[in-house]
Amino acid sequence: MRTNLWSDLVGLIPAARYIKGNVIAENADGSYTVATSDGATIRARAQSEQAWSVGMGVFIQEARIVDSSPNLFGLTQFV
Repeated sequence: MRTNLWSDLVGLIPAARYIKGNVIAENADGSYTVATSDGATIRARAQSEQAWSVGMGVFIQEARIVDSSPNLFGLTQFV
């Protein structure tokens, strides 16, 4: 049995997580500025067939908008 050690090693790397946010601006270069629930902003690109408007909820993975999400607002609680 022959195995590919490189593909086995790459398979151990976890996939990037999804980040939920709301679109706050559409930029001139076609990218979008997305605000996350923790207050950060991410500049992300959409796939070629996608178009988003300000206020829409989106999921981001590796600086790319991958899907829509519900418009749920984040809540920070201090204990």
